[in-house]
Amino acid sequence: MIRRFRCCLTGPSPGALSPRNILEGKILLNRTSEALKREIKRLQQSTGLGHELSVIWLPDHKHSSKEGKPLKGQVKNNLISIYLSELSEALETLKHEFIEYLFSQAIQPYVDTINLLNSRLELEAYLKRETIVKALTNLLNR
Repeated sequence: MIRRFRCCLTGPSPGALSPRNILEGKILLNRTSEALKREIKRLQQSTGLGHELSVIWLPDHKHSSKEGKPLKGQVKNNLISIYLSELSEALETLKHEFIEYLFSQAIQPYVDTINLLNSRLELEAYLKRETIVKALTNLLNR
């Protein structure tokens, strides 16, 4: 049976800082981190994709989405961060983030093209506005 260990960020419970509890917590932290690392290697080997990714486990860290919803995990700069403390939930979130990353890589050329097109359209609109402003300024100065 694996005992759940909460990081001391939430405040220690009575006896939480005993040598035995500290040792058990470190063992659980290492087991969970190692399980996540084994799982990402398995996903990479099974798919042949995502070899640039690594995983870090940050249990009980509070992160929110743009909408203010709590995040279970996220990918930034080829690093999958997992915020859940339960191993089974953390493994499911790792799989979710891995798959989401692969899809985001597949659509990235479209995102880049749209962003390039958007930048070009913004420049054209700006130049047209400046031409109109100059023409109207000349008209009003007569």
